[in-house]
Amino acid sequence: MKALEKRVGFLVKEITELKNVRTKLKVAKSRESALERRIGFISQDNVTLKRGLDALQAEVNQKDMEIARIQAEVVVPAATYAATGSTNGLN
Repeated sequence: MKALEKRVGFLVKEITELKNVRTKLKVAKSRESALERRIGFISQDNVTLKRGLDALQAEVNQKDMEIARIQAEVVVPAATYAATGSTNGLN
């Protein structure tokens, strides 16, 4: 009888530990799911940021081309004046 009581006590302890492990597993799965959602959000944010950076880079490139065009308009007449001493008939 004593051996049976020991065995029952051992099984009760094992069942309690098993319940604790199952609870920990549920918590771990929940955390995993939350982390996966966060990773998904971060991935979406990265895509959004990349699109924003690409748009900004395109805008910078456009502004650079505008600046180059304006500089060319200013530099060419000045070079023409320096070379010929003429302002294209404005003298």
